[in-house]
Amino acid sequence: MYVTAYPWPMCLGAVYDAQPDRLFFAVTREEEGEHYEDGNRLMSLATFYDEYAKAPEDRALSAEQIRVDAATAPFQA
Repeated sequence: MYVTAYPWPMCLGAVYDAQPDRLFFAVTREEEGEHYEDGNRLMSLATFYDEYAKAPEDRALSAEQIRVDAATAPFQA
């Protein structure tokens, strides 16, 4: 599989799911970061991996688990 830059975690997860024999990339995340700006209010390319590594309750994006009856039912065989 060929990609322009080393994948972000979500994309990397899809790559692992696809199970290619090998991954080829042109630039590192750091090299891409020299030219990348998307105006994201929650993180930047430079801070994404630090943000991603935090526990959900410590991230810039507020997240709260809600309780739902039989919430795991769709995952059961």
